[in-house]
Amino acid sequence: KTITLQKRGVNYLMVSAMLLFGLQTFAQSENEQLEDPTGMSCETLRFEAENTGANMTLFITEESILGSPLEDKDLMGVFFLNDDDAFICAGVLEWNNHAAVLVAWGDDQTTAEKDGFSPGDHMYWFAKTEISEKVFEINVSYLQGGPEYETNSISVIDVLTYSDCSIGQLVGCVDDGAVNFNPEANYGDDSCVFPLFISSSLVHPTCVGDNGSVELSIEGGLPPYTIEDMGYDLENLAAGTYNFVVSDDFGLTEIVSVEVIAALAVNVNMSYDELSFMITSVTDGVSPTYQWYFNGYILDEETEYEVDAFKYGNGLYTLIVTNADGCEGVTEIQAYGVGVEELFNDSFTLYPMPTANDLNISYELQNSASVNVKIINVEGKIIDNHQFSLTQGQGNVSIDVSNISNGFYTIEISDEFSRSYYPSMIYR
Repeated sequence: KTITLQKRGVNYLMVSAMLLFGLQTFAQSENEQLEDPTGMSCETLRFEAENTGANMTLFITEESILGSPLEDKDLMGVFFLNDDDAFICAGVLEWNNHAAVLVAWGDDQTTAEKDGFSPGDHMYWFAKTEISEKVFEINVSYLQGGPEYETNSISVIDVLTYSDCSIGQLVGCVDDGAVNFNPEANYGDDSCVFPLFISSSLVHPTCVGDNGSVELSIEGGLPPYTIEDMGYDLENLAAGTYNFVVSDDFGLTEIVSVEVIAALAVNVNMSYDELSFMITSVTDGVSPTYQWYFNGYILDEETEYEVDAFKYGNGLYTLIVTNADGCEGVTEIQAYGVGVEELFNDSFTLYPMPTANDLNISYELQNSASVNVKIINVEGKIIDNHQFSLTQGQGNVSIDVSNISNGFYTIEISDEFSRSYYPSMIYR
């Protein structure tokens, strides 16, 4: 019997099919009985077939073996599903990386047991490697014939496509550390979702008045992630504690709490020697620089830790100390007894310190007075000016500073005879 097939200009000649059967296939004797194969999972597939006398010829072309993962002595077989939904082998060959004929055996009608294909049965293809015993499912494209068994017929294979065997497998997450761990799954996939893990990288404020920032790093869960930041700007956070809610596309939710720690102030202490008229400072600032002011006016030449008040006279001396990080500490001291009239600074108290909206001035006067209140910045510029008629005794006046920028200021209170200076800080 000779069959000539032509495909893409290549002639396939199949001569003496029965001879090929003898060379390319093997079967057990009709008298040899097989144990019932389980065939319910990839591991229990048995690549053993029984010669029942009835058969179908499956011709595997040279082109169809290109790219095959199989090696010599691996096994390829065709299977049918029995009434128990088990895969039963009814044809097998030993692979040799050449064109071959695989014989599919039909059911022996003389026995009660189904031991081969019945006409119209679907032929399922599998392969098993000899060394690793890995099992492949094979998807078959036919050049002639089709996937249903027909006794005494011939099918020609065009393409064989291999994939990992999955029969009898319950696919799911098999990692017990995952939130969707499936204890019944026996075949792992990439569906595992692990708990959310959130770490925070904080940048704390360097100087008083500065803000910090936080960066959240999220692992686990199922992207994309959502961060409920309650309207806060993560790159501009004032000192305090913040709670952020992180959720993912799987429905996991985690709350992360971060604390932005306020910067430490640069402390500056000053003392005034009434005999020498020297004003001396001590600071905890690292690698500090110094700048002195007198009554709000900069003293360009005074850049050391002390100043001689005798050179400038009575008044308010302000020192700004800047540390290596650029943070400033400010303190002030009143110098008196340097040849001018005594000031009345003990009569006034300013509060709160610092202030955000209103600066209150409480006083206690022996006589009524008309006073002028000036707000002077560190450059000596008058920012605001108010006049008050104060009555004898105790009282209080208030100045709205809500429109004045954050910073350090000197408050000058004066009448026609004297003046006093007070430090103040506006911060909101």
